[in-house]
Amino acid sequence: AGLPARVDAAGPSGPRWSQLSPQEQQVLSPLRPEWDELEPQRKEKWRGIAQRYPRMGPPEQQRMQQQMRPWADLTPDDRRAARERYRSLRALPPDKKEDVRQKWQQYQTLPPEARRELALRRPDPMPSPKPQSASQGQPVRPTGAPPRAFPPPPQSQ
Repeated sequence: AGLPARVDAAGPSGPRWSQLSPQEQQVLSPLRPEWDELEPQRKEKWRGIAQRYPRMGPPEQQRMQQQMRPWADLTPDDRRAARERYRSLRALPPDKKEDVRQKWQQYQTLPPEARRELALRRPDPMPSPKPQSASQGQPVRPTGAPPRAFPPPPQSQ
C-alpha cells in the first residue's frame, strides 16, 4: 500500500496554491514553498488572515509579513509553546508586563554579538525538535532576556 494520491482540487487537504486568489497568493507569498503540504486547518487560518490583511494598518501588515515565515516554520509543539507563553504574558499584572516590556526593549537594542552571547549563556526556552530524555523534559523558565519565540499570528480583536 502506497501513499494516497494527491488531491488536485480543494478537498480534504484544502486548496492548493494555484487555487488561491491572486490577493491571497500575494499576502501569503512567504508560505508558497510549503503551502500544498500544510494541514487543512492551518491553510484556513492563513486564508482568514489574508482576508483580514487589507483592513490592517501598514505597520501591522509589515509585522505580519515579517513574522509569517518564521511562524509557519515552527513545529506544532513550538507553536503551542509560543501561544502558552503569549497567554501567560497577557495574564501578568500591569507592573510585571511593563517590566517584561522594558527588558524586551533593552534586549532589542543590544548588538547582535551581545544577543548571541546571551543565547549561549542560557538554554533556549523553545522546545527542541530532538527527542528529550525524561530529565530534560521539563520546560525551561527563561531568565534575563525574553524568550526568542514568535507571537502567534494576529487575531481579530
